[in-house]
Amino acid sequence: MKDKPGYSKHLLLEVDNQFINFLQQIILWSVKALALFMVIVIVWSTIDVGMVIVKNIFQPPYLLMPFEDIIHLLVLFGGFNRN
Repeated sequence: MKDKPGYSKHLLLEVDNQFINFLQQIILWSVKALALFMVIVIVWSTIDVGMVIVKNIFQPPYLLMPFEDIIHLLVLFGGFNRN
């Protein structure tokens, strides 16, 4: 397994047990999937924030954002809860 590209020799145990090797593969694929999902969430949030800002800047009064939309942006970034 250490000769495969994309694998770190620090994350894999050198064992002859097939079950341990199978579990290591599951862990490696889970880490890759979680990293991909985190990137998707960051991109999605950035697009959402951009849409809110652009929508509010081009509505009268121009270049001003209502207080509710500022709170919406803070909630979107996890700064405050809306309770």
